[in-house]
Amino acid sequence: MEKDADGKPQVRSSRLLLRKCVRIAAAALAVVILLVAGLLTTVVVVLSPERLTTLVSRYSSDYIDGSVTAKRIELTFWSTFPRLSVDIDSLTLVSGALDRLDPDVRDRLPADADTLLTLRSLHGGLNL
Repeated sequence: MEKDADGKPQVRSSRLLLRKCVRIAAAALAVVILLVAGLLTTVVVVLSPERLTTLVSRYSSDYIDGSVTAKRIELTFWSTFPRLSVDIDSLTLVSGALDRLDPDVRDRLPADADTLLTLRSLHGGLNL
């Protein structure tokens, strides 16, 4: 232990340094938490249900061979905190693979053979 000019241990200065480091770390953590909360809030506000439903319907065909239709898709954060949740109403996923079949083969299949998924509602979430 270091001693000051009077020969007393310098415990006080090390405690002050530790306190200062803890304050800085707490402030940095608070800033990170506020930035993440602000970013999530912005995403939820910008991706309104109308906009998100349109985006999913438009861009899903780039990733799957078929079509995705949904009545409503909504992101929620503050009402389900600390979960980021998605609510989907009336989702239907229809494959486009059967469209390339010969008409006579296609006529022998059931009418809804190309429907891969039909959901009345879906609620999913991610714990933050």
